[in-house]
Amino acid sequence: MDILKYFKKKEAPTTQDRQYFEYAPADIYPKTARKIIDVVRNHREVPNNLLLYLAEARRIVDYLELVNTPKNKCDENAIPLRARALELCRLWFTEELHASIGFAPMHLHITSDERYRL
Repeated sequence: MDILKYFKKKEAPTTQDRQYFEYAPADIYPKTARKIIDVVRNHREVPNNLLLYLAEARRIVDYLELVNTPKNKCDENAIPLRARALELCRLWFTEELHASIGFAPMHLHITSDERYRL
């Protein structure tokens, strides 16, 4: 998958030493959660750089949909699982983005959105 086509990148300055990316949480978390769910449930292969996150994805796959639920609407017991799901999505997305630019130096800014706050 070409992550640069799948997600909308906000135009931002690219410095001489790194590429700059800015994404909104609403663009990252739901799509990444759906992708991880698909990978785990359909036993899809992942690149080596994502193997580190695959074990965690298998453990919390049933809770990945919680990324779409604001913290204040979560059951108290689900809040830690929601935080793990959000963090997994952030790490997975960052690794895919980094791989898509050939592991060149980059800066990723994820904008603020209360719906996706840990």
